[in-house]
Amino acid sequence: MLMSWKEKVRSAARRPLGAQLLRAGLAASALQVGAIAAGEAMADEPVTDDTAAEAQSAAGLATVMVTAERRTENAQKIPIAMSTFSDSFVETNHLQSIQDLVPNVAGLGLLSFGKSRTIVALRGAANPLGAPGAENAVAVYIDDVYFGGAGDLEFDMFNIERIEVLRGPQGTLIGRNSSGGSINIITKTPTQETEGAMEVTVGSDDLVQSKGFVSGALPGSESVFGSLAFTHTDSDGLVYNRFSDTRVDSSNKSSAQGSLRWEITQNTSLTLRADVTTKDEANVARNYVGAPPSAASLAEMGYVPDDDPFVVDSYLFDGGRFRMHAAGGSAKVDYRNEHGTFTSLTSYRGMKSDPDFEENLGLPTPTSGFTEARDKTQVTQELRWVSEVNGGLSWIGGLYALYSQEIRDEKWVFTFDTNTFGGALQASAGCGELQGEEVNFAVPECVAAHPELFDTHYVFGRQDSDVYSFAPYLQVHYNFEERMGLPLGLTVGGRYTRDKKTGKGNKVAVFANGEPSVNWLFVPGGAYEIDKVERTWSAFTPKATMDWTISDGVMAYVTVAKGFRSGLFEFLGAVSEEEAALAVEPETVWNYEAGFKSRFWSNRAQLNVAVFDAEYDGLQFTVTTTDGGIASDNAGKATVKGVEVDFNVLPWDWLTVWGNYSYQDASTSEIPESAGIPDGTRPGMTPEHTLNIGFSTQWTLPGGATLGPYANYQYKEAYQTEMNPDPAFESEVKKLVNAGLLFTWPGEQLQLNIWGKNIFDEAIVLYGNDWRFMTYSFDEAYDPSSPSFNPAAATANMPRYYAPRTFGVSLKYSF
Repeated sequence: MLMSWKEKVRSAARRPLGAQLLRAGLAASALQVGAIAAGEAMADEPVTDDTAAEAQSAAGLATVMVTAERRTENAQKIPIAMSTFSDSFVETNHLQSIQDLVPNVAGLGLLSFGKSRTIVALRGAANPLGAPGAENAVAVYIDDVYFGGAGDLEFDMFNIERIEVLRGPQGTLIGRNSSGGSINIITKTPTQETEGAMEVTVGSDDLVQSKGFVSGALPGSESVFGSLAFTHTDSDGLVYNRFSDTRVDSSNKSSAQGSLRWEITQNTSLTLRADVTTKDEANVARNYVGAPPSAASLAEMGYVPDDDPFVVDSYLFDGGRFRMHAAGGSAKVDYRNEHGTFTSLTSYRGMKSDPDFEENLGLPTPTSGFTEARDKTQVTQELRWVSEVNGGLSWIGGLYALYSQEIRDEKWVFTFDTNTFGGALQASAGCGELQGEEVNFAVPECVAAHPELFDTHYVFGRQDSDVYSFAPYLQVHYNFEERMGLPLGLTVGGRYTRDKKTGKGNKVAVFANGEPSVNWLFVPGGAYEIDKVERTWSAFTPKATMDWTISDGVMAYVTVAKGFRSGLFEFLGAVSEEEAALAVEPETVWNYEAGFKSRFWSNRAQLNVAVFDAEYDGLQFTVTTTDGGIASDNAGKATVKGVEVDFNVLPWDWLTVWGNYSYQDASTSEIPESAGIPDGTRPGMTPEHTLNIGFSTQWTLPGGATLGPYANYQYKEAYQTEMNPDPAFESEVKKLVNAGLLFTWPGEQLQLNIWGKNIFDEAIVLYGNDWRFMTYSFDEAYDPSSPSFNPAAATANMPRYYAPRTFGVSLKYSF
């Protein structure tokens, strides 16, 4: 009897019930991912490093030279859908994080439960999984080093040379397989000439930021070059918490980078890099949206949620802090001869986080909290050979190996109110037949017999996972024009990946005094332990592309490629040892794509279009099961078909207009019945329509100074942040506008940037949440046929929002 109404609720209110701090971060990919997008917004901004350069044409848009396939090429002649951002664009638009990229890339999405978990999505691929060993659907790299999990994406973007976004599965040349795409962040390479910059920013919410870098040859040396860079950010917080009379979602973080490049011989070089990041910040808080809760403790105090999305009432457990420390390093050796270039890249990353509890509902009482500490180390090694072009034939081959170990310690705290549906479920789990079929509250007989069921208690869980990965790869390109006079090129490649993953851990529910407890949501049996589970998965991911150079300014292509995301073990939502031992199987995707890239109007206009059909098998997602737990699973099938359009126009030398548009037609099928999600549901983070548009200007004033207003706008049609039709997971972007004014003094050494983000203060859901069962009875929130049904309770949710309106002034001095 109990299962029947639990199933009814699970199908009516799907949501992930917990934060998952995927503190991955310790990975490295030895493949330099070079795809630079043809749609650079600032025509006069250089994009350069030791293997790539951007040359400004005599008139019109810049020619962007990139290493998307490990050799220097014109981005407009590479058959890959991609976007890029130069150092000037990053600094001018004050891009500080992965989240800041979203309003600039067609189809790119991001959801964030909190500082412990950031998920990036492209073309229907997202990563809702927070387990140790989980792979990102969109892989992120910094200087070829793989940042492996959602918990390792809370880094500062600074000292940037360029940022590259590749759309579509990356399963051949890129370090780790990814099913949706990759984001590649390249920092500045040490220079021979001495140069540097210092920038200070002040802004809203008492923001104070300083950052800078210096680069040049070491004293007395003509072959060793070094650079140092740093950033420190401090702010009082983006959101006001009425309960504690403090600001939350604050910033207090510091990062530093160091690089050393040694030109050992004319043909051999060694590059060493190291970085470190520390944080000690106020955690984020949920915003309770809905009718005043009927839970006794809240009803007695007459609690009414505030209508302002940027004003919350969140109980702070243990101070509500987020602490993290991460560090890494890499060593890259390049050897060049007349046949090609051999590269060896070795990297290490380590990361630890120690966050306090976050209140899951955004309420002024300790209803439920979650925290997740992580400890991860990762080592990678890649060996790669890039041949020279010989008679139209060239090839790239290599070997990639990875080892990582991650420990996740999760903690939940609960206090079930006897007047709520959650209290009824707790009573059913602890009192059995004594509770009967009552679904609205814990019956007095149960409360009298087992009052401890409603005392504060905890759930502790631990998962320790190892990952061993080994992947040889090869890609061959043949240019038919060289031998046959045909303007055609053929690229064929593939990668074989073999991943072994292990898991061990436990879960236990206890009261505050340490005595065993019962928790209906996660461990109805009280406790379980996994000694060790192990699985090995392998996949071959091929790619084939044909490109056709129609004219000097127009290139068309067709491509088919397979992407692969390895399986994993996820203990977080498992309610028993048997369930925890079941692995989430791998996710694969076949991507069929056709597109063209074009330059016209005397090199003043650029239009790139890609049409794709991504067919997923075993799409990984998170689901709340019918027996009350949270589990990760595979959808049977998912299809995402779409069109991506990028344009860039230089109507006058002083004005650049850019934009991109994404259309996605998406659906799923053959979803496990336990998920309660109907076939046809769109995958999470796949809005049907997305439009980004912007402009930048540069006017020369008398005396040689320049003035440059700039702005960009984003629209996203309503979409679900999770693969879930529940309105609690819905988000929409109506008018996200960022703008600023850049003033540069003569000589270009001194620059002032007055900027603003989310100027119209729009409330945009970054992560939806649904914990109605903790605050309302079943009749109030779940049963429309009941006279007690309250629509404002039925639609209650607890979201985290995108940052409100912020503004600031940055002053930069370069030398």
